Amino acid sequence: MAKKKKAKNREHKPPHAVSAESPASLFFTVGWSITVMLTLALLVTASLGEIIVGSRPAGDAAGIFVQLLRWSGVVTALISLALIPLVYRVRPTRPPTGFLVFAVVVAAFAILTALR
Repeated sequence: MAKKKKAKNREHKPPHAVSAESPASLFFTVGWSITVMLTLALLVTASLGEIIVGSRPAGDAAGIFVQLLRWSGVVTALISLALIPLVYRVRPTRPPTGFLVFAVVVAAFAILTALR
């Protein structure tokens, strides 16, 4: 009997997908999303700290730390708002509208809570 030849499964593999994003657009997009998430984390931490600190005197170290967190959230919020036009200018495609609205709401909330 003759040996049967096994047909090798030679699948044609497509070449690796090349991103249409430039390194600059990736840099600004990632930087923008990180500042938005950092602003949110600072707001949540400051809110939890304010609940924990509660009725301690204003000059207490814990109270000062909560204020530092709150104002750091304002700084990162302003940076995230400043990065929005850069992201729109550099990216070939627009960022998701949902994330844009989320970023603006988080930044506005950070600024408004610090001004109260």
